[in-house]
Amino acid sequence: MSRSVEKKMEFKSLLATDTNSDNISGPTDDRQTSTLPIPVELLHKIALVYLADAFWSLIIEPGLDKEWDPLSALLHTSFRFREVTTDILSHIVGPAFVDPGAGNRVKYHEVLVEVKRLKTLAESGDPRQLSDPELTEFATALLPLVSADAPILWRAGDFAINSLQFRLYEVDQNWASVCDATDYITAKIFPWTLRNGVLSSMRIPTPVFRAILKPIQEHFASSQYLVGRISTLRAVCDTMQRSMPILSRVPAELVLEQQHLVDQIMQWMRSMEKNMAERIKLGENAVNVQVLRIPDNILEEIKLYKVLLYSQMPQDRPDDDPFRRLCTCVQELLFCYLQDDQKETLMLRLRLEKHESGQI
Repeated sequence: MSRSVEKKMEFKSLLATDTNSDNISGPTDDRQTSTLPIPVELLHKIALVYLADAFWSLIIEPGLDKEWDPLSALLHTSFRFREVTTDILSHIVGPAFVDPGAGNRVKYHEVLVEVKRLKTLAESGDPRQLSDPELTEFATALLPLVSADAPILWRAGDFAINSLQFRLYEVDQNWASVCDATDYITAKIFPWTLRNGVLSSMRIPTPVFRAILKPIQEHFASSQYLVGRISTLRAVCDTMQRSMPILSRVPAELVLEQQHLVDQIMQWMRSMEKNMAERIKLGENAVNVQVLRIPDNILEEIKLYKVLLYSQMPQDRPDDDPFRRLCTCVQELLFCYLQDDQKETLMLRLRLEKHESGQI
């Protein structure tokens, strides 16, 4: 159940107690009851929480009901709710969607259309358009963000880009192409959208920003960090797939002679792990970055289990063999990227495979 659905019933009784409502009729029984008007401060909090939940659902949550209009519930409940809601919306939609000639009326239908267009791009757009060096189709889709300059739309645009970037890992088997596209988007496109999003958000009151935009911004940062972790893990797996089968067939005495090469590999892997930890720390200082789960299908695509098989301790190698230390290092690094249940599943697969092959 979406967060907005959970909140609707919770707010319903509160909405019905506003005695200044121009839509709600009085009691129908003989016992006349009186209700106290809701203070404006409480109305503001109710509207703020509801709008935060609505835009989270529209931008972040999977699935999109193109007919859903979460804003009318507040705008058409009463004059006071409409006034409070319009004030909040005017900050997050920007001047382009506010009509000063009509009492600062917010063109919320147009805002919804644009948010839903970006959500459709995120979920249904072809992610391979990111691999186009000219980004023609993609640039056309983002052009309305420039003219609108709406804080909420910049956030929706960020999420659309991130979703396409993430889906590109699932549909494009050319990892070099995926890497090039990801690097370009990260280096060129995201700084542009983030910069404009931050600039447009500077005029937003702090309570409105914290309630509506900050959670979306933090989720985006976590998602971007996930894309970066996938890219790093893919690089590790690609390197290990090429080097470990060769090293496993080299006699221990020859590996000892080439100790410096093995040390270089381990040093590179440790630097990757260190960079990942530093990025987490840096991200947590700026926003609340969560370490999201790498989907299992992507772990299969990047051949993580295959690398884990290569890294199993060879029984016929001496204890001082550098290859043994490399195997330990590889396993520790791979497990840094996994959730606990993913680690358990992989270890179970390894035990079953060893049992079937007669190794245990």
